Amino acid sequence: MLFSTKRERILYIGYYLDTDTVKERGLPAFNVAGSNRMYRLARSLSAVKQKVLVVSPAASMRMRWTQPFHRSNAKRSNQIPVLFCPAFGFSFANAIAEPFMVLWSLIVLCRKYSVKTAIIYNFSPSLLFATFFLKYILGVRVFNNVEDISRPKIKDWIKDSEARPLQEIVLSICMDSIAFISEGFIVPTKRFLDNLPNNKPAIIVSGCMPRIEACAPPNKAQLPINILFSGKLEFEHGIHFLLNAIHQLETHFGSKINRLIEINICGSGSKSNWLRDELEKLKHARYVYHGFVSNNQYKEILKSADVCVALQDPKGRYKDYKTPSKVYEYLGCGKLVIATEVGDLPNLPREMVEICGSDVGNSLYVILKRVIENSDAIDSRKEFAAHYSLENFSFPVVGNDIAGFIMSS
Repeated sequence: MLFSTKRERILYIGYYLDTDTVKERGLPAFNVAGSNRMYRLARSLSAVKQKVLVVSPAASMRMRWTQPFHRSNAKRSNQIPVLFCPAFGFSFANAIAEPFMVLWSLIVLCRKYSVKTAIIYNFSPSLLFATFFLKYILGVRVFNNVEDISRPKIKDWIKDSEARPLQEIVLSICMDSIAFISEGFIVPTKRFLDNLPNNKPAIIVSGCMPRIEACAPPNKAQLPINILFSGKLEFEHGIHFLLNAIHQLETHFGSKINRLIEINICGSGSKSNWLRDELEKLKHARYVYHGFVSNNQYKEILKSADVCVALQDPKGRYKDYKTPSKVYEYLGCGKLVIATEVGDLPNLPREMVEICGSDVGNSLYVILKRVIENSDAIDSRKEFAAHYSLENFSFPVVGNDIAGFIMSS
């Protein structure tokens, strides 16, 4: 049997996906950030002998037709046990059926295993039903792993807004309701606590990564310096700041910039076409726009990077509602990071993280210019990042913190 019945289980419930399931069920997106975060927190608990079982709805109202009905699927995905709930192959049917599929799966699991604790990853209508059912029907203690904050704003209805106003309203209601029911919170930054009940315990878990990844010796930097931008191609995530800085570097270094840096850009989003137009305006800088890539492709691109940039707009719509968890992935891989003043990133050592000022585009230019002119120092800063991550963000360290928090709350 894949899952032994001899020990207590912690259920970790959220929209975890792997490549095979996305393909089999015709799902529209991989949910890279959420899946990676769930994987790492589950592995951190497993590293300290906690038995974790991930439960994923694995459904979407935008599923493509592949077959009429998808049966539940228990498997070991990336070294963690996962139950993918049953789902209809008809996208519209899942809008109604998804909560019931999740509840049915929870009933089966709670009959089969000893379940006293559950962690809910973020929030949705289905996860709200699951939280209510677990606590008030099954008597399970529920903790909310809050990775984003949802709050509707009037400006979301503006034509050029990158937010989805109706989605923000629904998710905000779900977030507050799950927070009210939960015993406590796992959050990536203390800034989120202002939007959660202050009468409940919380633990801040920023970085979390494998020991092997954190120990890996970073690649040696050499010219041209490899700079990586990855994530959503939207102004909220700062792609325009990067282009602004590159144009200034071209002006300063002229044609020499071609020998000094190479820019790799991964991801997709509403500004993909805008980005292509801007990249064509570059005269000398070397760049590769990869678009959306597979996990394996991304790992190879990240492996060769020297400097990684995370440029979420510190004055933007999500300044207090999102934080770039990928920064900690960069650090764990031994990369020098340039980031903006969001989340708890300003608290990290400056030896490994450069923080842009309020004028992000110009500040990024100044920092990149300094890094280029002092390229000999990159290697020592990358090594510092790898060792710091090992000591502070590796699975056993984070797993002990989370397990202690759950047991004491």
